[in-house]
Amino acid sequence: MKKTLYVLCAVLVATVMMTAAFPVAAGENSPAGHEWSYEGEHGPAHWGDVKSDYAVCKTGSNQSPINITSAVKADLPLIQFSYKPGPLRIINNGHTI
Repeated sequence: MKKTLYVLCAVLVATVMMTAAFPVAAGENSPAGHEWSYEGEHGPAHWGDVKSDYAVCKTGSNQSPINITSAVKADLPLIQFSYKPGPLRIINNGHTI
């Protein structure tokens, strides 16, 4: 009985590890359905041409959309965190999870 339990646990762990190691099948949330990537014909050198919404990737002069040219030091109050339960929805969009 104990040996069977160990085997079942090993199979479960192996299944979970294999599932995490392989990308999801092509679909709404998979890399295959995306218009930009980090390499190839939809890589960074071409982001400005992929879609008109991304034109600033070709014409902009800063990597970030936020151009911080100067900063002002300030004494600010400590951040107050107020964590509350909420719904969880995890989506693999091919670039982030």
